[in-house]
Amino acid sequence: MTVSIYKKLKNDFIKFWDHSISKNIIDKRGNKLRTYKDLKKKFEMEDFLKLDIDRADISNFVRIRISNSILMIEKGRHRKIDLENRICPLCKFEVEDELHFTIKCTKLNELRIKFFQNISDILPSFNNLSDIEKFHLIFRSNDYDVSKCCIKGISEMYKFRRSLT
Repeated sequence: MTVSIYKKLKNDFIKFWDHSISKNIIDKRGNKLRTYKDLKKKFEMEDFLKLDIDRADISNFVRIRISNSILMIEKGRHRKIDLENRICPLCKFEVEDELHFTIKCTKLNELRIKFFQNISDILPSFNNLSDIEKFHLIFRSNDYDVSKCCIKGISEMYKFRRSLT
């Protein structure tokens, strides 16, 4: 009987979790769970959390993945700045969200080129992917070497971003 209660509670929680992240409430301040919802499809522990990697690097990677970062998309939400006004303080070109930070910001190009080359050394087809496909691969990969490379690359970019503001 205890096992069935546990299963029922777990299933109820998973339904609650799925419903909570599936809400699509977007206003002028944005949706806190937009990136997490895009990346997280199942209620289970991510493989990258089991890697033997510096915890600070994993923490920086997770901050971007769960929208708990220093990026303007988050800072602006806390400061009640309209979404379209959360411009990247580095390149001053567009809204600084997770995709912009990871793929587009020109001020991070030098680090990104090295980072993307490391991924391409493992996955030669990486450079043929669209921006959104690259973003998903970086944050969803279950391959040990790719995940390790992505965590290190994102963490280096995050540390650099933090040092400039």
